[in-house]
Amino acid sequence: MAELEALHENKDLGIRNGWRNELPLNQPIKLGRVFGQSDWWMNDGLISSFHATIVWDGESLAVAERTDPPPTNRIYYQSRPQATFSIKPPDSFVIGNTVFMLHGGNSGAMANDRPDMTLAEASFTRAQLRQVPFDTSATFLRALEQIPEVLRLASDEDMLFRNMVKVGLDALPQADAVAIVQIPPEATDAEKRVLVRNHLQRMAGKAEIFMPSRRLAFKAIRTERKSVLYVWIGEKNENVTMRLDSHMPGVPWAICTPFKDDSGWGLYADGRMPKEPQIVNGQIRDKELQDYQKVIELIAGLIESTRKAHQLDRQLTMYRRFVPRRLWNDSSAEQLDEILHPRLTTATVMFCDIRGSCRFAEDGEGDLESAWFDLSTAIDDMTNDISSEDGVVAGFQGDAVMAFWGWPDSQPDQIERACRAALRIRRRFDKDGRWNSLSCGIGIAHGKVMAGRMGASDLAKIDVFGPTVNLASRLESMTKQFGVRMLVDETVAKQIAERRSNQMRIRRLGRFVPAGMTKGLFVSELLPSEMEIVQGNLREPQRRSWEEAIGWFLAGEWSQARNRFEQFFSGDATAKLLLAHMAKSNDVPPKGWAENPEIALNTK
Repeated sequence: MAELEALHENKDLGIRNGWRNELPLNQPIKLGRVFGQSDWWMNDGLISSFHATIVWDGESLAVAERTDPPPTNRIYYQSRPQATFSIKPPDSFVIGNTVFMLHGGNSGAMANDRPDMTLAEASFTRAQLRQVPFDTSATFLRALEQIPEVLRLASDEDMLFRNMVKVGLDALPQADAVAIVQIPPEATDAEKRVLVRNHLQRMAGKAEIFMPSRRLAFKAIRTERKSVLYVWIGEKNENVTMRLDSHMPGVPWAICTPFKDDSGWGLYADGRMPKEPQIVNGQIRDKELQDYQKVIELIAGLIESTRKAHQLDRQLTMYRRFVPRRLWNDSSAEQLDEILHPRLTTATVMFCDIRGSCRFAEDGEGDLESAWFDLSTAIDDMTNDISSEDGVVAGFQGDAVMAFWGWPDSQPDQIERACRAALRIRRRFDKDGRWNSLSCGIGIAHGKVMAGRMGASDLAKIDVFGPTVNLASRLESMTKQFGVRMLVDETVAKQIAERRSNQMRIRRLGRFVPAGMTKGLFVSELLPSEMEIVQGNLREPQRRSWEEAIGWFLAGEWSQARNRFEQFFSGDATAKLLLAHMAKSNDVPPKGWAENPEIALNTK
């Protein structure tokens, strides 16, 4: 796997900042200065918020400047400004004061493991380090004073990593570099690889580019899962006390502490001691380095805890989308458990199913990831429309979304809210654009349900249970037979009709016994405003003409009903269904029809 490394030198501050990331295959990546506008970013004032796009094809890296508008500072490749070009390992290009270097798949062999030197080490668990006496230092304390502000301002993981790395470098005067490193999941003992998410390095007195020890990172993060300290000691002879691996003075050391979250991440620091550390039988007993190890462990623990808090906050944010805003805004933590307890309530339940998704997936078989993204966007839009009306998204069943209103409080206008959400969803599928190949069916029912947190403790979710739920699902399924988008039960239809609103209207379709059920009910179509230009909509004179015809049909005046259906609604799927039913009885209503004018449906 190829990697892209970014190095930015700030000579005014005397530091070098950087990262080293794996390049995914055939995936566009935005480079820039601002997290959120770019996928990979570098805090270099000469780089635009979004500056360039890169794509790795397995052999070369294509680089293209932003075009609309072009960035103020150009990309330099081979000492010339170029808008588009391709490079291969080990080529590089420059944006501002940052050098971007492309490394091939075997670049990990360059890792700084110093195989020709004697190694001493010290390994500690977090609990063991807590037992080691700590000599407080003004330098440590001044650096650690930054932590509350850093954690408060860490709005995302990249900012957290960058700022906590700076805290670590400030706290350790003998450190040359501090970094966040990762062992990729696919790395093995035979092919040790270490990625650098973010590093900060002092430039004064050290010319080498930061390069972590693969052996140390693997041992700390993958093998022992605890803080590991390495000191590399040269061979002694009569004239030289220490023979080091470069011209730099001092004894090289490095510390790596893993995050305890199975992420494969760790905090890494290295530097050189001006004097030979205390080592007993190959074990490091140097007090200053042990203090460094405690500081690195402390910072790593804070990063780990903050990452967990961010993750929980993201999960909570996602969860909030599936429950009414008022549940979270107006309730204390102590009240939530009581609110979520299942209870009997009157609710309005809606099922919304995406039609055509199988064909949509088949058409996108060549690019399933893109097809799934488009389909999930549709589901996401449906969820937003439900949440905007204070509905509860109870879950997903295949391509269907199930939601309900009337919990945790009664919501006197719950029927209107459910119908407004349904109309919003319908509008999305009736607009031109990427959803014109998809459709939806919506069923809405109102009645008694059990609602609240249901299921085993580990799998519990907000849900709703009862015959009203089954009816809403059946109404959604029946939209296919009736050739309409939205069906509602008689309670919903009655309330909408009584409101006499021009924004939502009702068209009665008749009384039916759904397949698999024993009781019949009046079924109606929910219509938007007559001014909306959407598929299957009726102008108000047409709707009133239909209502007159359905009245004749229910009253047993089938001859008049047939004439109206055939003359004005010959293409209507529901009219065809009613005409077929009348034809079975030779246009003569069966005995008792006026008292019980219902049709049993044989298919779902």
